[in-house]
Parts: sequence; structure tokens; C-alpha cells
Amino acid sequence: MTEISLFGAFIMGLVGSGHCIVMCGGIASSLQMANTTLKPITVGLLYNLGRASSYMIAGALVASLGNAFAKQNTGFALSLKI
Repeated sequence: MTEISLFGAFIMGLVGSGHCIVMCGGIASSLQMANTTLKPITVGLLYNLGRASSYMIAGALVASLGNAFAKQNTGFALSLKI
């Protein structure tokens, strides 16, 4: 990677971190404060496992829909490759 793309990736990470704090921070902190018999590390691991799994499932669904769309609309898909 060049220095410019590394700097761009760093800036994108900083900008995107605000979204993570707002969207996931409240959920994660409320789970840590809940009265459960589970250890806090277990709660955190289960939360992150569920979060990662939901992103994988959503990605697989979008990829399969995109694949089905590309197979049915070959000409349109080829024009998008340009």
C-alpha cells in the first residue's frame, strides 16, 4: 500500500469508529450491566459471536441475491464491470 492509501484507510477508520460507538456501544454496555449469572467475558464473547454471525449471514444473503441478479441480467452485469 502507498502512504496515501494507508492514510486514507486510517481516516476512514476514525470516521467509521463513531458509528460503531453509537450503534454497538450502548448494546454492549447494557449487556455488561445486566444482572446475569454469566461472567462478563462470556457475555462479551456471546455478543460478539452473534454480531459477527449476523454480519456473515447478511453478507451471504446479499452475495447470493447479487449472484442471482447477475445470472439473470448478464448484459447489465457486464456493463457494471466497466
